[in-house]
Amino acid sequence: MAQLNFGRFTAGASGGTVVIANTAAGTMNITGTVSTIGGGSPSSASFNISGHANQEVTVTLPADGAVNLTHATTTDVMNVATFSVSDASPLLNASGEATIFVGGTLTVPNTSIARGVYTGTYNVTFAYQ
Repeated sequence: MAQLNFGRFTAGASGGTVVIANTAAGTMNITGTVSTIGGGSPSSASFNISGHANQEVTVTLPADGAVNLTHATTTDVMNVATFSVSDASPLLNASGEATIFVGGTLTVPNTSIARGVYTGTYNVTFAYQ
């Protein structure tokens, strides 16, 4: 299991977005005036699901815009505009296992936002069908 990590970046004059792909590689794409900086490790989240063999599972992610990341020492926030999943209805294999990847789009405000670490939590629900 790995955490969703938007990496290290600067906002630039007008901000933009940081997008992490919902793949094993979890590639990072940026828009607007956002620029990457060294030392970060952007990655998708991974979840290992287990249950009965050949069982279908439904994955539910948070609603668009429902999750904020909060600065460690200020009240500044950045919003996760969307989450995406590699497979919203994975089928568990013959051993009763599957792995899914969750990516997302982080909205980055302009340079008025504080530098530093931003963290947050979100729920992913798995339901057997």
